[in-house]
Amino acid sequence: MFFHSYEEGPPSDGQFRVETLFTGFSAGTELTFVKGSNPYLNARWDEHYGLFLPREAGIRYPVPFLGYMEVGRVTESRTAAVHDRDLVAMTYGHKTGHTADASEEFFLALAPDIEPLLGIYVGQMGPICANGLLHAAAELVGTDVRDLGDGVRGRNVLVIGAGVVGLLTALFCRYCKSADVLVVDPSPYRRSKAKAMGFAASDEREIWRVTNPSYG
Repeated sequence: MFFHSYEEGPPSDGQFRVETLFTGFSAGTELTFVKGSNPYLNARWDEHYGLFLPREAGIRYPVPFLGYMEVGRVTESRTAAVHDRDLVAMTYGHKTGHTADASEEFFLALAPDIEPLLGIYVGQMGPICANGLLHAAAELVGTDVRDLGDGVRGRNVLVIGAGVVGLLTALFCRYCKSADVLVVDPSPYRRSKAKAMGFAASDEREIWRVTNPSYG
């Protein structure tokens, strides 16, 4: 473990500066860098073939920045896209602050009625979960998708996995007025979290045994 410091200059035209208020730590992707099991440490991702090429590391230690769930307050703006004191959701990593280019980096100003801490899910994790619902909508109505809930509204939904992605997806389904949501996960701890949020939860292996009596 080590601490890394560097300097970012003040914003120039088209840029803005944010002070980090919250940053979300990933117990999945980021933990693989701590454990040394991330595939990028031993292979390079090939965009053309869509696979990892071994024996050529895509990332090497030290890794200066990790993180993709940040909420910051704008301290200085030189763009009309955001204003001083705005709260923004971004994906710039675990840093005390960041100078952003409004024309190149993702950011979203948070509505005043949103709890700022929840903004950590806006930049990447939330859209990943929303994509799951959009895929369901595309399968149901094809290209005529009009709303996030088109694929789940009034329908029973099975969510596989009660990690962050699974639970957020289940919450999206509830918000979009699905009929019932069942969350399945082999972990009793994770199932307890799903139940605490008001979802029915079960072990998928138990479901398999009930639906397949001959299963050993």
